[in-house]
Amino acid sequence: MELRDRFGDLEVDLIIGKNHNQAILTINDRASGMLKMKKVPSKESKVVGGSNHRFIRGLETLFKNYYS
Repeated sequence: MELRDRFGDLEVDLIIGKNHNQAILTINDRASGMLKMKKVPSKESKVVGGSNHRFIRGLETLFKNYYS
């Protein structure tokens, strides 16, 4: 059963662009419905992984405020 009642349960996805060159990284918090999107220059795992890491680190303040 998916209650989606806990902030921080993130769903990460990648939208691949035309000709499979560029992509959009999406991060959705399932409880709040907050959606963040970022354009990434390629779908290569190194590029997407680095962008994902930096992107989530930018959300640290939200998590700290929610759980403190």
